[in-house]
Amino acid sequence: MKVLKKIIDYLENNYFRMIILQICFIVTCLILFSYSKAENFNKKEILSLLISAGCIIIAIMVTYLFSKLFAEKTIRVERKKEIDEYAIKITQLRNIAFRILDMHEFWKLRTVNIKSAVDYHYPNLTYEEYRGYDIPGIRKFTYDEHTEMNDKIHGVSGQSYLALKGLTNGENEFLFYAEVNPQNYSLEDIERYTEYCNSFWYFLDNSDDTIVNFNKVHKYWLEPIIESASRIMGKEN
Repeated sequence: MKVLKKIIDYLENNYFRMIILQICFIVTCLILFSYSKAENFNKKEILSLLISAGCIIIAIMVTYLFSKLFAEKTIRVERKKEIDEYAIKITQLRNIAFRILDMHEFWKLRTVNIKSAVDYHYPNLTYEEYRGYDIPGIRKFTYDEHTEMNDKIHGVSGQSYLALKGLTNGENEFLFYAEVNPQNYSLEDIERYTEYCNSFWYFLDNSDDTIVNFNKVHKYWLEPIIESASRIMGKEN
């Protein structure tokens, strides 16, 4: 049915072109038959002309096809370079998330430590589980369970911590210390990472700057973050 529909659509879209083509063919045939004489017909000469014309047409087609192939290959190579550049930036962003996750001082908010609260009460909790997404294979919490969980991890603060955990995918820490760590990211990965980043940004944007900041974090631990941020922005340290 799909093939038939495509044929019908093609005929509808090219209806006038086909009529014009048929008219041109009929007119051409009438002209040839009107002004051509049988005694002047030379098989060898016409055959030679047809072969020459065919060779020229084939040469043009082959040249066109090869030029298209090389052009497509060049476009793919350039596109792959651009994709790799963005992939490196995403990896650097995940590197930043990994390092912030490990900063106990950053997660100390007055009398509570968000990192300790989440890791102690819900070490295996994911961002999607906390948000209650309807995704196959993830845990479901009742209203009472979610209320208790929300209190224990301190709401938005705990959610932002889970967002950074999602951004790292729970991968081994040595992967983030590698100078070259080429990875391929799918559109689904990028969509998830965007939501994680938005969640953490919301936490920073709506928190008191005197409470949520990096002032208590030693400069030694901040230097890799600054370096990764510079690579993302394309700036030299």
